[in-house]
Parts: sequence; C-alpha cells; structure tokens
Amino acid sequence: SIQVQDLSQVMHPKADESILRQVLQESRRIAHDSMTRRNKDVEAVLGALMEVGADITP
Repeated sequence: SIQVQDLSQVMHPKADESILRQVLQESRRIAHDSMTRRNKDVEAVLGALMEVGADITP
C-alpha cells in the first residue's frame, strides 16, 4: 500500500513514475472495490424489496 512519504514525492515535480503509477493503481482499485460493494448493497436492497413485494401481493 501507499506510504505517506510516497505521496509527498508525488507532489514533488520530479516524482518517480513508478510511484505515480502505484498511486493510480491503488486509487483505481479502491474505486473499483467501493463500486463493487455499492452494487452488491443495491442488489441486496432490491432483492429484499422484491421479497417483501411478493409477500404483500395476493
């Protein structure tokens, strides 16, 4: 994972390309993880609503 010193190097004009790439990959992974989790939450809520709806309808 990314260390604080890596981020300070990224802010520096002569930042190492590999560190920049690492930061990009890490942020992309975090974004993907949160999207996947959010989608699962939405699916769970929709599934629960559909079950409730099925129980309510005659």
